[in-house]
Amino acid sequence: MLNPAASYDAVVLAYGIGQQIGTVAGAELHLFSYLACVLAVYRGWPAADWGYRFACTDTGAPYSHEVQEAIEELLALGHLRSSGDAMILTPEGQELQLFLSSLEAQRKRLPYLEGACSSLLGMSVGTVRRAVSSEPTIQRAVALSRNQLLLDDIGQALVYEEFERITSAIGTDSPDLLVPSIIWLTALAASSRGLETR
Repeated sequence: MLNPAASYDAVVLAYGIGQQIGTVAGAELHLFSYLACVLAVYRGWPAADWGYRFACTDTGAPYSHEVQEAIEELLALGHLRSSGDAMILTPEGQELQLFLSSLEAQRKRLPYLEGACSSLLGMSVGTVRRAVSSEPTIQRAVALSRNQLLLDDIGQALVYEEFERITSAIGTDSPDLLVPSIIWLTALAASSRGLETR
C-alpha cells in the first residue's frame, strides 16, 4: 500500500521543482523530500512523525523506499511522464497535486516542501545535492560505510545544533523557510568544498 505522505510529497515536489527547472529526476525527489523533512525538524517536527524515513545510499544520498514506490505508482498512473531520467508532472498530475493540497491532512507539509523547492531560487540542483551530502547525519552514515537510517535521535540532535547556529544569526521570526534553507545549504556546500580540497 502506498504511503499517502510520500505520494503527496512526490507530486508537490515534482510540481515545485518542475516550476523552477523544467524537469525532475527521481533522485531529486528523494533529495528534496529529505530537505523538506530536515526543514520540518528545524521547526520542531520530529523526523519519526514525518510519515516515512530515509536511509543513506552508498553514494551519500538520501533515499526513501516509500518515495520510490510513490514515484513508480505516479508514473504507472500517468501523473508523471518520463523521458530517460527526466520526469515531468502531467496535467493529470497537476490536478492530483491541486486536489491533494486541498486536503487538511496534507496541508501542514506544504511549507516544508515549498521551502525545499525555494532553495532552487538561490542555487543549482547540483549545489543542493553536494550540500545535502555534507549534512552531518549523511556524513556519519558514509563514514560508517553502511546503509543507515537518517535523522535518528543522534542525527536530529546534529541538525538542531546546526540550525541553532543559523537561528542565532538570523533570528526566528521569519515565517518562510527560504532564508534558513539557503543559509544552511550554503554552509554545507562551503564545508563540502573544504573537504574536497583536503
